[in-house]
Amino acid sequence: MKKMKYNLLLAAFPLFAAVSCGVDDDDFTASIFDTTTSAVDATSATAPFDQWLYDTFVVPYNVEIDYRYKSQESGIDYQVTAAGYEQSQAMAWLLKYLFYQPYEEVLGAEFLRQNSPRQFRFVGSYAVATDGTVKVGYAKDGILVSLRYVNGLNLDYGNWTESDIDALNTMYFRTIHHEFGHVLHMRRQIPSAFRQLTASTYNASGWSGLADAEAHAMGYVTPYAAMSYEEDFAETFSSVICTSDEDWMTTIIDATANGMSSDDRNKVMALIDSLRITGLDDASKPWNNFTANGVAYTSFRDYLDNVPVVTSAGASAFGLLQRKVEILSDWCTTNWSLPIFSLRTNVQQKQSDINDFMRDEVAPNIFKLQ
Repeated sequence: MKKMKYNLLLAAFPLFAAVSCGVDDDDFTASIFDTTTSAVDATSATAPFDQWLYDTFVVPYNVEIDYRYKSQESGIDYQVTAAGYEQSQAMAWLLKYLFYQPYEEVLGAEFLRQNSPRQFRFVGSYAVATDGTVKVGYAKDGILVSLRYVNGLNLDYGNWTESDIDALNTMYFRTIHHEFGHVLHMRRQIPSAFRQLTASTYNASGWSGLADAEAHAMGYVTPYAAMSYEEDFAETFSSVICTSDEDWMTTIIDATANGMSSDDRNKVMALIDSLRITGLDDASKPWNNFTANGVAYTSFRDYLDNVPVVTSAGASAFGLLQRKVEILSDWCTTNWSLPIFSLRTNVQQKQSDINDFMRDEVAPNIFKLQ
């Protein structure tokens, strides 16, 4: 089965602040951008696209999309290239389709207007340091999200492969949902029950040495989640929304491979049902043809029946992971009226329809420089 690679993207991100002074008192109802006069230079070669951005993002959501080169993106330590004009348009359409539309359809535009990041910045390349190290993304306090390597988008509209969709999540949308998870928990604190579940294994520096399977076997959705409870929460939030059925099944298999508690089998099936994973018994699915602990399986159900029951004290890795998802879901519902599994279904459906969207909606509406 596929190996998850999400931690590579988030490794370069600075820690998100755990607290924010007076965050609950901030009023984002009124736009922070001037909507009374035209913000678009009608004489600019990019005026049609700029007007579309203004109408599509600033007015309804109170968010700015900045695709022009900014010197602060390079500074003295990093070198970057500007985002391409067509790639910026494609990314803006995808941001609307895979982030703003799902939340709006589930919760309404006002939720986004008050809570979403204030600015997205598109950069064409990775940020390459003078010593050769690469910084693949950046987010600051839930206000600014910088998406790097926008020029890597596949512009063959309507002909995207599964790998293209995986890359879309790995490079961009897992980051966006991760940072949005931080925004939300800054306004409504992370439950103490979540913080305590794996408190003894968080490792601010050692997480980067974990393989995906090792992290799953410790009760984490990704290695980066093992950094701190804040990152664990944001990674779990993002994973519930973005992670594919196949990668979730990989996570479940890794988390159960060393044994389960006596009641974990029912919880496994309940989690699969909550995530709305389809084709559980489909022989063509990779989770019905895999090897675990040196044994080949052609049925996930057979595998589950053969996982040993852990009788030692303490929760199983799967039990920890399942409980985190359960706490997260309850927190989203209680604090934000957000049915996170319904949001996942919305996003996953849009991803499955992405070729139709790119071909029918995006391609005919790409602006050329005037």
